[in-house]
Formats: sequence, structure tokens, C-alpha cells
Amino acid sequence: MSNQLTWEAAEPGVKRKIFPPGDSIMMMEVHFEEGAVGYEHSHPHEQFTYCLRGKFEFTIEGDTTIIGP
Repeated sequence: MSNQLTWEAAEPGVKRKIFPPGDSIMMMEVHFEEGAVGYEHSHPHEQFTYCLRGKFEFTIEGDTTIIGP
């Protein structure tokens, strides 16, 4: 299914594929070029994050987490 979805630019150095919506969780595949930073934002739904390569840093309610593969 992933190959049927289209990559779209999200922010400088960031692209994403958004999968069909569920009832309470959002699913997307996101690619960050090295050094790219996503804009601060919020979601009304639950979100699950994992990292295939490299490291990914995110902050939720002031708590910063760094994850890797």
C-alpha cells in the first residue's frame, strides 16, 4: 500500500506520505533529510512514532525524547 501513496513536501527537508485515516490514530511515513527540523505543532489524535535509521528527537509537553532504530 505504501507505494500507492504520494510523497508530499511538509517542510524544508521533510517529506511525508499520509495513510488513510483511522478513528483515533494517524499514520504517516515521514522522511527527514539530515539536519531538517519539523515545525512545532499539535495533534487532536493519538500518534505512534518509530525510527528506521538515524535518530529522531521530539518534544511532548516539554519532555524531549530521542529515539533510534
